[in-house]
Amino acid sequence: MSRLRRELGSRWPLVRARAAQRIGVFGNADQADALRDALEDPSDRVVEVAFRRLARLGGPGDAERLLSCLSRLTHVDRRQISSALVNLGEGAAPHLRAAMAEGSRPQFVRVCCAEALRWLGDTAAAAVADRLLREMGIESKGTSDKLETSAKLETSAGSETSAELKASLLRLLRAVGRESHRDVLRLFCQSQVTFVRIHAARALGQLGTSADRDLLLRLLKEDDSRWVARSAAQSLIGLGLTSSLQAFREGTKGNHERAKLAADLLSAHP
Repeated sequence: MSRLRRELGSRWPLVRARAAQRIGVFGNADQADALRDALEDPSDRVVEVAFRRLARLGGPGDAERLLSCLSRLTHVDRRQISSALVNLGEGAAPHLRAAMAEGSRPQFVRVCCAEALRWLGDTAAAAVADRLLREMGIESKGTSDKLETSAKLETSAGSETSAELKASLLRLLRAVGRESHRDVLRLFCQSQVTFVRIHAARALGQLGTSADRDLLLRLLKEDDSRWVARSAAQSLIGLGLTSSLQAFREGTKGNHERAKLAADLLSAHP
């Protein structure tokens, strides 16, 4: 280990990254300090390796340190970052919830925290997600609006109401939400952005009730996106409302453009 620690001071980034990797693989908690120092390395590649390995060797106390260096890792897949944060364990959940709720944090950090909390199954995060979604709100989806324009409105750089963050919060609610969170899911079924509506409709399939039949049928029949319609139909099935889907298919006599979609999903769930 002493040789690897020396290599962390090499002039060559690849040597430093290799040393951080090996310390993380073969070391233990006693070597975590070396990885903490490596988070300050001038090379983003070294920081990325140190981030992943410290998440394994460190603990919940390293959560803020790791979150603070994420501004240098925006080129890394969010799923990989979230997976690494999960390795910190449930003890890191309070730190992740606080970061997710902090409006001054970059969107990248907040999304990664939301995904990590979902994978951790952190039920306490549901109330935070619900509150954030209500605060961000939506603009009603006009029938003549262009989805491309809508997406630009909700995903503009620096916007704290970004569509991607909303989608992550909806996925979090789908995983750990409760009955009290249904209303916010219904609200976001009206989002201007396609993939936000997709995740809202999917979440209703997990948390909704028969009272959501009309909303889901409307998405199936009228939404601009086939993927939203598919999610709505799958949620109807998930809620045990297959009879409504069957009635839609039979009532249209196959003439509606979504009739085949309904028939295909019904055949897969006899």
